[in-house]
Amino acid sequence: LTLLARFLGHGEEGHLCATFVKKTLPQQIAKFVRQKRVQNYSTLVGTKKLWNPKMWPLLGKEDFEQCCKRAFLETNKMLHDEKAIND
Repeated sequence: LTLLARFLGHGEEGHLCATFVKKTLPQQIAKFVRQKRVQNYSTLVGTKKLWNPKMWPLLGKEDFEQCCKRAFLETNKMLHDEKAIND
């Protein structure tokens, strides 16, 4: 998977916003994808005794898009909550 993005910062601290998003968004996407794959795996197997990340099902397009949207919203909230950056 390749993530292509253009992070533009505007204003005096725009570069700080762009750097924050460049670092945080991929982490958030990975977090939500991992959570969804765990959820799907748990539904399939019904037990955590068979816990094996290599067996986690891949996500379909709709699930992946939802993870990306959630990651974007969470990153945006985190940016607004970041006291060191005036966004």
